[in-house]
Amino acid sequence: MSIRGLALAFSLFAAACSAHAQSVPLVMETMGLKIGQTAAEVEQVVRALGYKQARATAYPAKFGLPQRMAEVTFERQRQELRSEDFIIVAYGAMTGKLTAISRSETYAEPLIVGEVVKALDQKYGPHNGRPGTGQFGWVDRAAGAQGSLPGYCHAMRGTVNYMAILDNATAAGCKRAIRVDMNTQSDNPNVPFKQILVSMVDFETMAAEGRQLGKLLAQEREAELNKQKQQPLPKL
Repeated sequence: MSIRGLALAFSLFAAACSAHAQSVPLVMETMGLKIGQTAAEVEQVVRALGYKQARATAYPAKFGLPQRMAEVTFERQRQELRSEDFIIVAYGAMTGKLTAISRSETYAEPLIVGEVVKALDQKYGPHNGRPGTGQFGWVDRAAGAQGSLPGYCHAMRGTVNYMAILDNATAAGCKRAIRVDMNTQSDNPNVPFKQILVSMVDFETMAAEGRQLGKLLAQEREAELNKQKQQPLPKL
């Protein structure tokens, strides 16, 4: 093979490796909750896990769309552990399908960070981000997307409200992300922990549906403004 052919083959191999490297997370699921589920499917999963709805907000029926859930918090009291587990979910503005999850759970017996990370790497693929001490990330960016901020394209800790990130122009390169917090005090893989916090988000869908709804709202405001402009003026 010529030098030019070798160079071409190497560049194609590198591109393939780059694409593969950006394929994590392999799945967007935790405890039976999957990105893309309907509100009814989510409700079925969380109730089977012993959670009850605590708070909820909804998108109003408008623009030919039915009322649909926006953000819901579920809680589970654990009297034997003196703890309260929670699951917070967010839904797409147009389809009403699951776009973000954040859940916190306390275990009865301690687990070892390193062993849990091994299991998570088998499930989601090798982690490729470290948001902070004792925190692990699986981040999928658009090809060629770069970010200067440490938290660029990472899922956020304990929240499903990503509006500030989505309003930032650099978020255009964010696709999907998962973040797991186990022990924020040490990076020692042999440290035991009892509370886990799992957060994941489908940036692409959330942003796309937010833009669609925003466009409809802008059109509504413009139509209302034009209607007001056509009102006869009072005597001045």
